[in-house]
Parts: sequence; C-alpha cells; structure tokens
Amino acid sequence: MATTFDSQSSAKGTNATSLSIPAFTVGSGANRLVVAHYLGWADTVGVTAALGADPTMSVIAGTDGTTNSATVSLYRITTLTGSQTASMSCTNAQANLIGGVITFIGADQSTAPNNGNWIANNPSNTITSGNGDLTTTGGAAIAGGTVQAGAGDTGPGTGTTTHTWTGAVNDLTTNQTRRFFQENGSSASVMGVYGISGANVVQVAATGPDPGIHFAGPIVGNMR
Repeated sequence: MATTFDSQSSAKGTNATSLSIPAFTVGSGANRLVVAHYLGWADTVGVTAALGADPTMSVIAGTDGTTNSATVSLYRITTLTGSQTASMSCTNAQANLIGGVITFIGADQSTAPNNGNWIANNPSNTITSGNGDLTTTGGAAIAGGTVQAGAGDTGPGTGTTTHTWTGAVNDLTTNQTRRFFQENGSSASVMGVYGISGANVVQVAATGPDPGIHFAGPIVGNMR
C-alpha cells in the first residue's frame, strides 16, 4: 500500500516561542502518520511538536539544522482521526517562525520516516526514497533579512526525489506538490532559501498469504 498525502495545516508567528496550528481533518484511512516542519529564524534549540492529544513528536534523524539552517522535521505515528490541532514550541524566541503539519495514510507503523536530510543555503534537497514511499520537505526562505517564507511539500511517490524551491519570497514555488505556504513581512522580488529539511515516509508493507502455509492440490490416481 503506497503512502499518500492526507491533510495539512500551517501557521506563522513573530518574536515567538510557540505556534498553534489551526484545525485540520485527519482522514480515517489506515496506517496514519503526521510530519511537522519547523521553519525558524535563528536555531532549532528545544523544538517540540504535538498532534492533538498525542504525546510529543520525535525529531526525524538527519533533519535538524541546529544553528545552521534553523529547520527541522518531526513525526508521530497516530491513531487519531477527525478534526485535530497541532502545536510547536522552541526554547529561543524566533523573530519569524513558521510551522506546518502534513498527515499521511498508508505509512509503515513500525518504521520511522527515514533518509532524513537538511541542507542550508541551497534551493534543492534530494531525499532518498523507494517507489510507493512518499518524500516530504519543509523549506524556509528570507529576503532582505526581514521577510521570511516557509513552505511544505510532498513528492510524487516514485522514488528518490529532488525537491527544488524557487521563485520570489512571496510566491515560493517548487517542482513538487506544495502543501502549505506562509509568509511573514512584506512582498519581496528576490529570495534565498536558507534551509530545507526533509525525509522519506515509508509505505506499509503489502500483505499476502502466509509463506509457511501450503495447500495440497487435488489427489490424482490410486491411493495405496
């Protein structure tokens, strides 16, 4: 069963140490998982995220940019459905802070999102993936030192994917499917991507007959 996009929501703040993500609907499809993209201004010290009543999410290995890119991705396997909210917090106040959550169905419940990768000062981030898995990234961009845009996306689900963010800061675009976009500050004609974090959401394994069970064919001929 391939991993597929389910829902999303995002929020922004200024001089903030926390964000409340507006309500969104988690579908009833099997094998649900949520990824949160934190897109800060200065660092990722003490970043946490939570989905509704579920406990704190875990940082996806390889996605934390620390003080280099101020982006990080977190995840949580969940059984929640219906209308939900999410929240994020960090230790140090961020001049601009953007956060978004993306929910998935068909995700392996025993495997954390893998192949996490973050990259600074580059508009592209390549996430290693297999056919049927689904990649996702969160990108943060600035212009003139005062304007910040943050966006999240998902890949095509066809294997290793390079997510490339380009465009003006008030019209941040990508070669993948953009799932959320938020901007702080006024419009700007130029921008620089200063951090992209992302990972691969592994699909649940296909099920089939128990290889240890064998069925005998019809009996032909005389039995002795």
